[in-house]
Amino acid sequence: MLSGLAEVGRGPVLAMVGEPDRDDPARAAAVGVRRRVFPVFVRDDGAIVQPTADAARDFTIAGELSPHTPGVFDGLVRPDVHVDIHVSERPVAPSPDRVAVTASFADDRWLLTVAGHQDAAALAGAIAAAVARDVVSDGPPSALTAIVRPAEVRVEDTAGVGIAAIRDIERAAGPLAAVHPATGLQEGLLFHRDLSGDTDVYLSQTITELTGPLDVAALRAAAARTIAQHPHVAGHFRRVGERTVLVVPRSPDIAWDVSTGEDRERFLAQQREHGFDGDGPLLRFGLLTAPDGQQHTWVLTVEHAILDGWSIWRFLRGILDEYTRHGSAIERSGPPYAAYVSWLTARDRAAARSAWGDVLAGVEGPLLVAPSSSAPTADRRSSERVLTLDVALTARLRHAGTAARAPLSAVYELAWALALRHETGRADVLFGTVTSGRPPEIPGIDDLLGLLFNTVPVRVRVRPGANVQSHLDDLTRFRRVMLAHPDVPLSEILAASGHRELFDTLFVFQNIPVTPPTERLGPDGALRHRAQTVRDATHYPLTIVVNPGDERAGARIRVLSRPGSWPSDADADAATERLVSAFVRALEGLADHTGALAALDVGDQGVTGAAALEGATPSDDDAALLDATVWQLLVQRALVDPDGLAIVAGPVRWTFAELVHRATRLATALQERGIGPESRVALYLPRDARMIVALFAVFAAHAAYVPIDPTLPPTRVADILREADPAVVVADDAFAVAVPSGVRVVPPDAAGGGPLVEPERALDALAYVIFTSGSTGKPKGVAVPYRGLTNMFVNHRAEIFSPVVAAAGRRRLAIAHTTSFAFDASWEQLLWLLEGHSVHVIDDDMRRDPRALLAYFDDHRIDGFDVTPSYGAVLVDEGLLARERCADPIVDGPGVVFVSLGGEAVPDALWTALRDAPGVHGYNLYGPTEYTINALGADVDERPTSTVGRPITGTVARVLDDGLRPVRPGVPGELYLSGVGLARGYLGRSDLTAERFVADPFGMPGQRMYRTGDLAMVGSDGLITYLGRSDDQVKIRGHRVEPAEIASALVALSGVRRAAVVPVRSPHGTELAAYVVPDGAPVSAAEITAALRSRLPDYLVPATVTAVDELPLNVNGKLDVRALPEPVREPVERQRPIGDVEYLIADAMAEVLGLERWAATTTSSCSAVTRCSLCASSRDCGHRRAST
Repeated sequence: MLSGLAEVGRGPVLAMVGEPDRDDPARAAAVGVRRRVFPVFVRDDGAIVQPTADAARDFTIAGELSPHTPGVFDGLVRPDVHVDIHVSERPVAPSPDRVAVTASFADDRWLLTVAGHQDAAALAGAIAAAVARDVVSDGPPSALTAIVRPAEVRVEDTAGVGIAAIRDIERAAGPLAAVHPATGLQEGLLFHRDLSGDTDVYLSQTITELTGPLDVAALRAAAARTIAQHPHVAGHFRRVGERTVLVVPRSPDIAWDVSTGEDRERFLAQQREHGFDGDGPLLRFGLLTAPDGQQHTWVLTVEHAILDGWSIWRFLRGILDEYTRHGSAIERSGPPYAAYVSWLTARDRAAARSAWGDVLAGVEGPLLVAPSSSAPTADRRSSERVLTLDVALTARLRHAGTAARAPLSAVYELAWALALRHETGRADVLFGTVTSGRPPEIPGIDDLLGLLFNTVPVRVRVRPGANVQSHLDDLTRFRRVMLAHPDVPLSEILAASGHRELFDTLFVFQNIPVTPPTERLGPDGALRHRAQTVRDATHYPLTIVVNPGDERAGARIRVLSRPGSWPSDADADAATERLVSAFVRALEGLADHTGALAALDVGDQGVTGAAALEGATPSDDDAALLDATVWQLLVQRALVDPDGLAIVAGPVRWTFAELVHRATRLATALQERGIGPESRVALYLPRDARMIVALFAVFAAHAAYVPIDPTLPPTRVADILREADPAVVVADDAFAVAVPSGVRVVPPDAAGGGPLVEPERALDALAYVIFTSGSTGKPKGVAVPYRGLTNMFVNHRAEIFSPVVAAAGRRRLAIAHTTSFAFDASWEQLLWLLEGHSVHVIDDDMRRDPRALLAYFDDHRIDGFDVTPSYGAVLVDEGLLARERCADPIVDGPGVVFVSLGGEAVPDALWTALRDAPGVHGYNLYGPTEYTINALGADVDERPTSTVGRPITGTVARVLDDGLRPVRPGVPGELYLSGVGLARGYLGRSDLTAERFVADPFGMPGQRMYRTGDLAMVGSDGLITYLGRSDDQVKIRGHRVEPAEIASALVALSGVRRAAVVPVRSPHGTELAAYVVPDGAPVSAAEITAALRSRLPDYLVPATVTAVDELPLNVNGKLDVRALPEPVREPVERQRPIGDVEYLIADAMAEVLGLERWAATTTSSCSAVTRCSLCASSRDCGHRRAST
């Protein structure tokens, strides 16, 4: 209820927001509705005064006339409030409750009353007074009457801020013509403007060079007339509550700096450096006339938040037209700015965001060319260079676009995408561009001035095997989305993509006409347009602006860079030069090339990519060992040091002579059963000294062993035996019962009746077959020959064994064997035997218990061991590096002197901890099973942060793009390996072998290289950094896992229709989460997990199983991982702890495992709670907390 209407007493008065129909000359609200205007005055004493009806009529007439008509307001006192009343005069049926409808409008307030009032005119007057009183109630009348604004010229409020806010603004900035909402892009530019401090990153300076006589006063008048046609260009921005609005003054004061002189650059710098008043227009003019009066530099300096590039050109062109035609030019003001604002407001933003989300689905992350572009920097310097393509190349590019039926801009965008791919190594290329933001559904939109363009991403998925036409078609399809949804703010597009940023380069195709120098300007046609240049910048590290030219001029390319985004100016210059050069080469290629992109090399022909990295050449002594097998090297060691301690395993203590003797006995037994070169022998034994005897026995017979982890479920064992098809299985009585019938079993203590028959020991013969996860749901066996093992020993002898032994005083070292014999990494410890050191075999229970393991290390003075980084970090937390010898390797005390890491990426914290331990030699080793254990290695002292190092002896590593071209240092690519350690391939899988072991284009005919699927980057120091996987494989606790194998196993279960497995982060590292679509009845996660445990190794069993109705797919029909729900953990059956000790243990386990309280209790098993092989450390933590 409005105040002051008590006397009406005929019902409520409701406030509504709206606007009269401006297209109706009578401005009637509807047929039969009469309009009256009530000017209202507020006296200093607060009284409401209304003019008489005759006086009010004068104000009504004035309100219908143009506010620009001279003298229209002469003699009229300006009211404080102006109220429109629309009175219904529709005939109504006679009745006692006859109703008259009255609507009133006070600035932006609609009022509607329904009352049985006999005198509509009296009611209208009462409403007018009430509205006036309500409108002015917030401030004293003296302040209201100070506002100098004709009430009949209403403020256009498309932002809907209200009259109170408008009056507040007017007190500071003077009378307003309009208030519009800031667009999303304006908000973004203002944010970067405010962030930049003193230097305005989005300040544009357009310099027009004119020659001839110039009437300055006439030019200024022409500018004023043009601004009057587009009043919003003289606006500025203000905050109203939580919103930013564009405030348009009624009588803008546009600054002009008119000077005479010759120092053009100084004048331009002054124009740019002089900031804008926050309460005034964000544009100004400068005019420098040479002393001869004929040469003029006319400068428009403007915030891009007011005018975009196209609008600047139209604005200046309009001023010159006004100047030339003395104000008689045809007015081309375009649609009202309010029409554009209304169009923006009416857009379906949700649908637009969804469309952008679809085309950006699957983007893994931003594509950045500058290392510090994602963080704000205080260095806001910018630099600019301009290059011009020759006319012939420009014409060929135009022809290429026409022939491909693609926009010319798409040809240039594809070239920029190829340059970015060359620079970053990314095939999924992202960069920013600008849309014109001029919707064709608004008539005359091209004539509307303002900031209409918008910054949006462009995505180009470069496919070397696809031709140019298909890429241009992709860009054209992507452009349709841009044109259909050009107005979505970049912040919302980023949110739809699921990333905080997507790009740090901006590519602008700016097809702005150029005024020819022959055109006559000015009233007498004596003025000529000599040139026009633009000086501006963006907050992006690199911006490319292309003007495509025409038949007379080549395409012009402006390159804007921000050196502060790189570590140094030299880095910025080098990166910019590489990108621009690659861009030009790509343009040259696209001008004539239509075939596959693989044949289009945008690299500098004079600059090669990162050279192939090769392992060190061994010394003569070491090289002499390369022709021996591992068995021969062990035999030589036993001859030199027969009584030296070789193996310790529980109560077992064997010398080198005993080890060779036992292996020889078993080897003769194998030979008597027909085992020899290329025979496969499965080893199915517990983790004890007999496994080492069996390994060397197979090598003594020069056959190949197939290790089987004794912890595997029977179905997995059966799969491996079926795939490996061994001639015999070495197994003790406990495991022999699990061997399928028909397969011969040899006990580990078997002995032959005769001497060992020495076979021809070819180093290319098969040495072992290691089974790894396979994407088809079955394990795949990697077949590895002998040569790689010997090669790795030679490498380790020089790179690891010698320096570690020397630092430890050249004594015999004790090495702990903690790795599963089912993996090739077990040879990291066994190779120490060949150098004369002792190996301690740690049993399964102890190797998984950090506290017990370290106690063993202390008791037996263990010097070194191999460990995955995940477990290594746990051991460091348990005090691994806090022992005496970790500070001094010579002292006679506990503590390791050597730690080798492998199997997964090394966290920087662990890397630093090993570097900081003065008595510990840390070494990181990298290598897939397909390249004989390890291919790369690095000492932790070689770099402050983690690296996989350089190739080992006899190995070549290359980082290539997806076209098999070397990438330059610092650019990610895929790692390829070649050399003597290369495996034969996958046992019985020629198709998979051909896919991963590819022809080496850099080697001799017939040579191969292994495609690792790992992303890597060569640093300037020649060391390789591991960046992750390029395919779907993941590392789980050091094991390379194919999620597809687990998904296949899930689908094979009864009740599961579809399944997906993805890696997720948890408090204890990376784990697997399974999602299943039930086939009818609901499924039990516990039952599914139990079923998988009977079929798969523990590391392949997902930590969680979540049932979903369907697996979400993205627009490409692939699994949309981001749309998957959070994994659901099955509630653990639990019993409340009893007593303080059980409470402490339960709390400790829950804390370490990242679970809710009581989720781990005295009756919970670690495997049921976490499926984690490191759960022993959690139990240990619980014991320690309980003890305190």
